[in-house]
Amino acid sequence: MRPVYQGGKLVGKIREYSDTALIFYLKAAWPEKYARLEGDSVAVNVSQNAPSPALVAAMQRSNEIHERLTKQIEEQFARRMKENRPHAE
Repeated sequence: MRPVYQGGKLVGKIREYSDTALIFYLKAAWPEKYARLEGDSVAVNVSQNAPSPALVAAMQRSNEIHERLTKQIEEQFARRMKENRPHAE
C-alpha cells in the first residue's frame, strides 16, 4: 500500500498492483502455458486422464485468490457507494 498525502497530511493509502508480480505468479502456477520464452521449446505431457496434482493445486490457489479479490472489490465498491451517497438532511 502506498501512502497518499494531501496538504502534507496522510489522507489514505492506495493499493498498487504489480504486473511483474502477476507474471511471476502465472509462470509459477501454469508453467506449461506461461513459462515458455520465445525460441524455447517445452515438452508437455498431455493426458486425457485426470489433471496433475500440481495443476489442481494451482487452480485451487487461483480460485481462492479470485474469490478473495472479488470480495475485496465488492466491499470497496459498497463502501465507496455509501461514502458518496447524498446524506438526508
